[in-house]
Amino acid sequence: MEDSKIIYSRSRGEATSYIGRDATQLFRVNMIKTSIKLYVKCGLIPTRGVTISKLLKMAEVYTGRKYKRSEAMYAVEDLHNWVTCMVSALPIEEVE
Repeated sequence: MEDSKIIYSRSRGEATSYIGRDATQLFRVNMIKTSIKLYVKCGLIPTRGVTISKLLKMAEVYTGRKYKRSEAMYAVEDLHNWVTCMVSALPIEEVE
C-alpha cells in the first residue's frame, strides 16, 4: 500500500493532490472545518442533506469532543489544530 502524501504542482495552476488514507482524511477534515465556518459566518451549508448538527457530529469523530450549535467556533478551532498537526506529519512533494 502506498504511503499518504500531499503533492503540490505549480505548473498545473497550483493544483494539490491528496494521496493515501491519511491525506484523504486531512482533506475531509479541512472541508468539515470550512463548512462549519461558512455556516457560522453566513448560514451557508454545503448541501441540502448536511445540517450544522451533522457537521458537528462529523467534527466530534476527529476531535473526540461533543459540540452544541452554539459551540461551532470551538469545533473550528479544534479542527484547525487537527489539520495543522496532520499537515506537519504528512510529506509534501512539489512537482513541476
